[in-house]
Amino acid sequence: MDYLDLNVKAANFNKMKVITKRKVNYQILSQEILTELRGGLSQRELSQLLGFSFNQVGKWESGATKIKWNDFLLICEKLNVPLTNYFSYYFNRPIETIDLNNISSSILASFSTVDLNNKDVLKILKKWAAHKSQIYLIDFLKILDSYPSSLFAWLMLFVDCSKIDSIKQQYNHFNNCMDAVADNPLLIYVNAALKVNEYQMLKEHDELILAKHACIQVSHLKKSLNILLDLGIIHYDGKKYHPCKFDFSFSNLKHRKLRKFHKYCTVLAGDGYPLTPMPIDTYRDVNISSTSSRVNAISKEASDKIGKLIAKFHNEVTDVIQNDHGIKNNVQIILLHSFSSCLLNNIDTQKLIDLCDTDKLPK
Repeated sequence: MDYLDLNVKAANFNKMKVITKRKVNYQILSQEILTELRGGLSQRELSQLLGFSFNQVGKWESGATKIKWNDFLLICEKLNVPLTNYFSYYFNRPIETIDLNNISSSILASFSTVDLNNKDVLKILKKWAAHKSQIYLIDFLKILDSYPSSLFAWLMLFVDCSKIDSIKQQYNHFNNCMDAVADNPLLIYVNAALKVNEYQMLKEHDELILAKHACIQVSHLKKSLNILLDLGIIHYDGKKYHPCKFDFSFSNLKHRKLRKFHKYCTVLAGDGYPLTPMPIDTYRDVNISSTSSRVNAISKEASDKIGKLIAKFHNEVTDVIQNDHGIKNNVQIILLHSFSSCLLNNIDTQKLIDLCDTDKLPK
């Protein structure tokens, strides 16, 4: 995972960079995934289940032969791994749009899954789409790993990543980042604020400017910066702080530890959006901002259409962000929630209403 692709001199940052940038051996990873999937079955038992008269699984797990994508699909089918369901969940797309035999089309339609600005990745995917090259599991893993959190977001759906030795250190760092964000959602805002031009142009650190763009109190800023430094996500050159190359990305990751971040963003929007027009000078400096909420009874067909629109929205927004080479004026907070109310039956709605009492909010 390329969290930290920066040339810096800070010792602590370099220490963490060694851990997170250690190259994953995708061949060994594919072997370990197979071992984890077969569980208590022996190599020969799984080979027979797959229709082989010899120990093909032993060849795969030893690295004598590579696992083709079609082999992987067959393995998952025989082991009752609901891969189509997992990919529907992973890509945030209706299940009928997932074609496991043409997986490149789903990846190419999902900007937030892989780094489509990576020419090598794009070249491989286009070859797959044109059926000009064989797809191997190791290539698929490598492509997912081109974008932060994507590889783990996918693997965590059906294997225990903590049991896979080849990615143990990267997975531990990933979990440390998740724990940090779960405990302090402001970390994401601080890293983004470090990229804003007003701070980038400074010769020395200015906590007031950074706190303004991070939407954080100055008293909380130092703590957040120290956590990010300890994780090796940002670095300090002796004068000012520098951000991680990538933004935090959780678009295809559903995880309990992210609930606090999502809740914080939603509450921030509900509590803080302005109710009166701002001075004209402010509009020149602040990006376009708006907020809206909809609650409607709709059909399954309408819901599917909206789901496709949301997937398209996320893809196009990600494409715009990834190709944004202009001066960063502000940190933009983009919220979009869409879910069925019946999923929330256990929620204490009266408690939520009391918490949302407008008398307690800023005027």
